[in-house]
Amino acid sequence: MSREILSKAGTDTPFDSPTDNEEALENAIKHVEKLKEIIQENICAHRQWVHTMYDQMEQAKQRVSYTQELCKCLEKDTETERHETAITEREIGSLRQHATQMKKELGALREEREVKEREILRCSQKLDQMEEQLSLDRQSLDRVQGKEDHLERDTSTLLEHTKAQSRRYEVDRTVESCRQAQRQNESVLKQLYHSAQIIKRKDHKMERVLKSLPETKEEVAERQHAVKAKVDLLVGLVSANQEAERRGAAEERQASALKAEKQEAERERVRRQGEIDILKMCLDQANKDIETKKLNLADLENTFEEKNTRVRKARLHSAALVEKLRNMSDLVTREERRAKEWEQALQREEQASKSTQIEELEVQLQGLREEVGRETEQRRALQEEASELAKILQAERETAYKQRKQHKQMERFLWASGGAAWCSRRELEKAVRAYKDLGRTLEELELESEASDRELKRLKVKKQETASEQDRLDQETDLTRGRSQSEADRLVAVETARLQLEVATRELELERAFCKELRLAKMVIERQECRKLSAEVNKKRDRADKLRRKYEVIVASSMRYDGEMIPLQSYMDRVSEDKEKLEGSLKRWTQKVCEKQVEVEMLENSLYDFRSQNQVTQKARDMSPGSAEDDGKKRLEEQKKVLEEKCSSKRRKIHHLQQDIKTGSIALDKLVREEAVRTHRANEKQSQVQCLKKQLRAQEETLKRAREQCSELALEVRSAKAAKIKTEEEEDIELSELQTFSRKVDMMLLTAMEEQPDLGSVLQAQLLKNNLTLLKPASSPGRRKNKDDVCISTSASSSNSQDRTTSSSSGTPGLHSHDELTLKLAETRALLSKSLPTDSGQGSSPHSKNDSTDSTPTLLCPPNSPVDNIQPPIVTELPT
Repeated sequence: MSREILSKAGTDTPFDSPTDNEEALENAIKHVEKLKEIIQENICAHRQWVHTMYDQMEQAKQRVSYTQELCKCLEKDTETERHETAITEREIGSLRQHATQMKKELGALREEREVKEREILRCSQKLDQMEEQLSLDRQSLDRVQGKEDHLERDTSTLLEHTKAQSRRYEVDRTVESCRQAQRQNESVLKQLYHSAQIIKRKDHKMERVLKSLPETKEEVAERQHAVKAKVDLLVGLVSANQEAERRGAAEERQASALKAEKQEAERERVRRQGEIDILKMCLDQANKDIETKKLNLADLENTFEEKNTRVRKARLHSAALVEKLRNMSDLVTREERRAKEWEQALQREEQASKSTQIEELEVQLQGLREEVGRETEQRRALQEEASELAKILQAERETAYKQRKQHKQMERFLWASGGAAWCSRRELEKAVRAYKDLGRTLEELELESEASDRELKRLKVKKQETASEQDRLDQETDLTRGRSQSEADRLVAVETARLQLEVATRELELERAFCKELRLAKMVIERQECRKLSAEVNKKRDRADKLRRKYEVIVASSMRYDGEMIPLQSYMDRVSEDKEKLEGSLKRWTQKVCEKQVEVEMLENSLYDFRSQNQVTQKARDMSPGSAEDDGKKRLEEQKKVLEEKCSSKRRKIHHLQQDIKTGSIALDKLVREEAVRTHRANEKQSQVQCLKKQLRAQEETLKRAREQCSELALEVRSAKAAKIKTEEEEDIELSELQTFSRKVDMMLLTAMEEQPDLGSVLQAQLLKNNLTLLKPASSPGRRKNKDDVCISTSASSSNSQDRTTSSSSGTPGLHSHDELTLKLAETRALLSKSLPTDSGQGSSPHSKNDSTDSTPTLLCPPNSPVDNIQPPIVTELPT
């Protein structure tokens, strides 16, 4: 090595002179150091280039995944077209069934019309019979009225005779009643004189008691002051005990809070130590990766020629794609023209006929418009892919040119640094291997593009088939229109008959409503009468209570009884006994009066009956003295029975009214109590609600503080790691939010499947195609009503969780599960947006199909979720 360095420095002999040798060695050492610095810079540039190539590989993988998703979307579009054709066929069958049903209904309506005509004839016959009966009844009424006139004349003469006799009896009764009233007045005056003497004695006794009252009041006041002082002392002691208990509870809470904070601090310390260990492991692995990438740099030189050939192939492929895009654009324009022609034809048909099948054609047009929109979107996507491929080709050309330059520089450096040749060869070999891998991926991409071209051709053929089927459906719709017009005329006649029937039914309903209103008015009047009776009863009770209180006050004011000094309790006992005796006597007198009134009424009725009988018998004797007496007795007995029944019915009504009044008063008391209880509960609940509101405010403040602390900690962790990437804790929080959102989506899907069972099969089929399943909770007798345990589980969820654990243990960031979850949620959203508007109208009528498209369920993602922020891959240029 020393000879080579000296030869480069310009000295062939190593030991010409010591000074020259030293200078040459120093120059050679400086030159070698410069070479080392240049090599290190080149190594850093190669590292950056390796990073960019790795990013490009990942982007290529993403593009492959996107192309696969596009293929799947095309398959789904074909399936939706098939589904729409099946729906149209079903609707045609349903129209045919509807036509048959209408024919059957027309036959049934004809039969009903015949039956009603027969009923009208019968009613007319009955009306004729009724008119004849009315004429006969009028004749009979005239006869009866003549007989009644004769009877009234006879009764008038009898009444004049009876009035004279009744006046005599009334005069005798008034004389006897006056005598009884005089006797009662005398007895009442005697009782009043005796009670006045008793009241005077009691007044004297009350004056003595009033003189002794101030002394007793002073004693009572002293005792009350002593009791108040003791009560105040007890209240103070109780409050002190409560405050001591509160302080103890507060201290215990503080101690428990400090313990919890201490435990949390220890947990954070342990967690940060683990993070530090993980970061150390990450640094070690990064150093190892750098060493391996240094070796991979040498393998990149031999693959330039292969890449040039592949670039040429890619150019040819891009040209073919451009031609295909032009063909697709021509097809799209043709289909748009056809759609416009169909729209014009539909407008003309709408002006001609306003039938239900025109709405079906509008739905088909909307489907065609959606297909045109999808094809335009596909064309735009293909154009974007072509532009991206062109950019990639330009970038690869630049990278090839730069790599050639770097290759020349590396050759120069290798000639200069002979000692580092063996390590550079290894790196070149590894670079060659990496270029071979890239070539394989490019070949796979070409194969996939060819497969996509084949699928596009197949889709074109399918679209032509669908166009032919649509023409056939148009012909069938024209036929059905002619049939529907003939049926519409029949329906008009049927509707006129139906309207007549509706008018008749409305008249009957108005009559029924009038009867109901009359009944309700009667019920209201009866209720008002019951309320009035209850109010009168309450007034009487209040008056009785007032009289009782006045009586008690009078008794308390008078302390003497019959001139003797008696203690208060014995006096009250005697007064209560006297009161009970008086009440008993009052009840007896009232019963006797009621009995006498009843007897008087009975006697009056009997006199009236006897007088009527006498008059009848006198007339009967004049006419026929034999059989008239028996007939009169029978009539009197019948009249007596009728009067007894009326009296018993009135008594029953009075008894029922009294019971209703009692039950109403009891119910009122209960309602008052319930209202008091409810008000008390409402006040308690209001106080509880206020307390809960205060707690919620405090919790919201604590949440805000916790969020601020979390954000500060996240910033500190990022600053400590010197990286802008999110921490594992933030990713875990986002994962938990995505899991809750997926559960909500599952709940919405399950509720939709339960409400509309027709959607179940369609959604399950589409989910199975995308490797997604709905996990329902296990059905058991004690199943919960809340379906919070439902979640979407993918086939790769377990593997993602394992990758997560391994990545967290090894120190690499576990972002794979997070990205996969976001992609799966985006897939589910796309499935819902495509499947629900088309499948919701599967079992519905053609009229409700437009409404179903507008009522698609909207899924709300959590705030700042990565589902809404998914972006296409970005092509990065290589650094110079």
